Amino acid sequence: MTATILSPPRTGPAVRTGLALAVLLALADVAAGIALVGDATGTAVAVFGGLMALATLGALPAAWRGTGWALRTVAATRLLGALTAVPAFFVDDVAPGLVLAAAVTVVAAIVVAVLVLPRGARS
Repeated sequence: MTATILSPPRTGPAVRTGLALAVLLALADVAAGIALVGDATGTAVAVFGGLMALATLGALPAAWRGTGWALRTVAATRLLGALTAVPAFFVDDVAPGLVLAAAVTVVAAIVVAVLVLPRGARS
């Protein structure tokens, strides 16, 4: 019988928190995309959000292990996904609840990027 030694993830609690938040944002993008399918603009936003969510979820296992490219991919896809919420601030007939949801999405994406991006060498 052989013993398997599992090494702990090479990411700290802040990075793991950011990755968990990134997963929630990706799942929210998928849910919002399903709701938006119908008109041409909504379908384009849904497809883009779905692709960003898929890229986030695809990079997640490597990001959990602390791989630099995967952490940068998660941050970039969440920030790009948040860009789809920005028009809510400029279109006149958007419900206040949706503007609030857009603001939360943008702030959460920025938080994800800050938490998961690799830090420079500390002196």
